[in-house]
Amino acid sequence: MAMAAAAAALFGRLKELGCPALDGVYLSEAKDMQKLLCAPSPHRLDILEWICGSVSPAHRKQLSSLGESQSDLKIKAMANLGYHLMLCRANDLDLIEGKVSAQEQLHFLEQLVAVIPAQALRSLLSVTSHEETLLEASKELEEVVAALQDLRKECPFLHGDPAGADASSGHATALQTLRLMASDFSQLLVAFSQVYERQLQQHCERLAPVLSCLGPLVQEVHLGLQLCVQELQALLQVKETSECIVNTVKQKEQGKRFWSGSAKATLSSKLEELQQKYKAIHAALKKCQQP
Repeated sequence: MAMAAAAAALFGRLKELGCPALDGVYLSEAKDMQKLLCAPSPHRLDILEWICGSVSPAHRKQLSSLGESQSDLKIKAMANLGYHLMLCRANDLDLIEGKVSAQEQLHFLEQLVAVIPAQALRSLLSVTSHEETLLEASKELEEVVAALQDLRKECPFLHGDPAGADASSGHATALQTLRLMASDFSQLLVAFSQVYERQLQQHCERLAPVLSCLGPLVQEVHLGLQLCVQELQALLQVKETSECIVNTVKQKEQGKRFWSGSAKATLSSKLEELQQKYKAIHAALKKCQQP
């Protein structure tokens, strides 16, 4: 179980480094990864050859110069590299061919990957990331091209001679209007850029204004003004009510109504009549009191 996990970790590391022998190889089971890395096969030798070439550029040239029929010489050259790195003996050909235990092979491969020069690891990762970036960009480009083709099908008036478009559908007129709008918009952008550079830019680059510390005082003054306005509104209502009462009293005074035992008359005239009666009664009483 532990060896299968180690094999999976080594497989993932080789994938990260962009081992070309693993291009298109997708394994999900750890036991399958262990079989690929530890069982004798030409595929395993290709992986080991790439690792050795990454460790030593000189051995890369030597291994690339040998043909497929010279696999024995390749195995000896890789064993020689392991011997110089003190990872194995010069005659450990079974280790190179994958005929020893899986534990020994994984230990050898892990140590061999660990001595890949740091500079090579920068370059390998950058190549991998560059390839991934190219694949993503290619995919996005294909999607954009497909979208443009769909748009081209939906807008036939955008290609060909606009004069030859169907005049009844207004395509030619729409195309001319679109071109005119684009031209006007371009001119507006140019004009705005000139105005900004000559007049607006100097104002835009100014420092932000310093806010005054009188904010609380302004708030208090504002509150006082609001209370004053409310008081004036209340006084206005009192004035309007007083005027309404005065008008009501005047109407009562000037209006004629029936009084008990008398004809219809106004309040003022009735008061004057009572006043005259009072004077007459008062005068009569004085005469009666005289001897």
